[in-house]
Amino acid sequence: MKRFRISLLVLLLFFNCSSDVEVQIAEIVPLTDALTFELSFGDEKTVTKDEFLLADPRMMIVSSNGDILIGDEDRIKVFDDNGKEKKIFGSVGEGPGEFSSSYAPYLGSEGHLIVVDASAFGWSPSEYSIVSRLDNFYNLFSPDYTFIEKLRFRNSLRIKEYLKTKELDVENFYQVSKIIAINTTEKVYEIAFKNKLTGSDITNYAVILYENADMVVPLLQTRLINNPMEVGEYRLGELHWELLPDRRIIYLDANEDTYKKRTGSFYTIHLISLDGLEDKQIKHTFTPVEYPESRTTAKKITFGNFSNEDNEIFQRKREREAKAFRDKKYYPSIERMKIDRYYAFMFTYNKNDDKEILTDVFDIEAGKYITSVYFPFIPAAIKNGYAYKFSNYMQTDEFPEIEIYKIDQMVYGK
Repeated sequence: MKRFRISLLVLLLFFNCSSDVEVQIAEIVPLTDALTFELSFGDEKTVTKDEFLLADPRMMIVSSNGDILIGDEDRIKVFDDNGKEKKIFGSVGEGPGEFSSSYAPYLGSEGHLIVVDASAFGWSPSEYSIVSRLDNFYNLFSPDYTFIEKLRFRNSLRIKEYLKTKELDVENFYQVSKIIAINTTEKVYEIAFKNKLTGSDITNYAVILYENADMVVPLLQTRLINNPMEVGEYRLGELHWELLPDRRIIYLDANEDTYKKRTGSFYTIHLISLDGLEDKQIKHTFTPVEYPESRTTAKKITFGNFSNEDNEIFQRKREREAKAFRDKKYYPSIERMKIDRYYAFMFTYNKNDDKEILTDVFDIEAGKYITSVYFPFIPAAIKNGYAYKFSNYMQTDEFPEIEIYKIDQMVYGK
């Protein structure tokens, strides 16, 4: 383990639903070389059953007991924490336990799994995202991956009642972005709407909803910075959230990022209870990174296979995007958030000379910042002290593999 020493002034403010503010001044000493390669699996050398060979994996989640779930070949392939074959379930279809060819798995803290049909799907080596419409289905599986039920978003009576309370209907509904099952009756959703909410000037916004057997409780409402009608995949800022084992939501909303030269720039981590009564905050400094000129300017590009009208439409879109980046000026504070039980890893846009990503680590139970560390990559998952990633199989002719790295305990403050 090496330490890369940088002298910075860090202000760490903790808010526990009161006016008390604790200010800590510390010297940031980001850790380096914090990952040790442990094992890889998924190719013909490590898999004994052909059906478990990885072909084109695009999704990975890891359970609290170490099961590694891989979305591959329109199925879910399950391996244990040593990379040994365990179970395969699911397939493309419309029946119970079947899903569309575009799907995404989400795992709750108690092990319940939801596999969501997607109208649109986005993927990167560290993250996947879905767009589900009201007509899409989702399948619920038990912690041992036994099928429980298949439901359609449109058929949720409690969601319909919630829409009525906000004077909304299905025409206002834009997408379901994420859904996590706590158990068979409790779920947490992120839903985006595209029209004004009653009493608000915001026209594109997201809400996080907690649903139980009796009602729907709104936990958060926020403006969508990445306007889905305009900017698309370009990163102006996001809402990052996860469900903790103690039934609290941890979230970071890029709308709250503060950029100030004199007092420093801050991002805010929130912890909210499912009844909406608790709201604890951790504020932490970060160094803003400006968007490059390639994003803030829209040099004219003409495609020979486009008509003049299509080229003009494309150029206007690029100009809108460039203006959005100029107006915002800086990347958001956080690119990704990963959770390992009660530890939060905040992957920033800051990098060192080796292109490693500066990552802030927090002990959520203690409500404090622990340290910062340079990661050579953003993992697809962090669980039980290990980081998981896909091999670079798209750049090679080798079989895809899953790589597992041990995280040094100093990262966890131990």
